[in-house]
Amino acid sequence: MNNRHIILIAFALALLSGCSNFDPQAYVPGLETPTSTPTLETPTLVSITATLPITPTTDHGNKSTVVCTNIPGGKLNVRFEAGDKSVVRGYLAEGETVTVSEDQKELDGNLWVKLSRPIEGWVNSKYLCEAVSP
Repeated sequence: MNNRHIILIAFALALLSGCSNFDPQAYVPGLETPTSTPTLETPTLVSITATLPITPTTDHGNKSTVVCTNIPGGKLNVRFEAGDKSVVRGYLAEGETVTVSEDQKELDGNLWVKLSRPIEGWVNSKYLCEAVSP
C-alpha cells in the first residue's frame, strides 16, 4: 500500500468521525448506541373568532361588513378597479368595518365588490365577513 492510499483512508476516517449524521451502527452490525428519547411539546391553545363570510348576492344594500383576512395585523388591498391587476388605492386593516355598495363584478372566479366607506374602491369579497353584533 503506498502513501497515497494511506492518506486517502486517513482522510475518509477523519471525515466520517467528524460527521454529525454518522451512524456507527449502520457500519458495525450488533453495535448498539444509546439514543435519546424525544420530548413532546405541550400544545398551545389558540383562540379563534368565527366570522361569517359575506354572501355573494346582488343585494348588499349598503350592509356593514368587516375585513377578515384571517391574518393578525393583515391588510386588505383596496383597488381603483375590480381585479388583481388594478392599481392599489389604499389598505384596510384586519377587523376594520367597511360599507359595501351594490356594485360587484365577477372576474377569474372571484367576486369583487365596491366599497363606499371608509375608502371607495374595489376588494375581493373573500376577504370580507358580515359584521356580527355583540
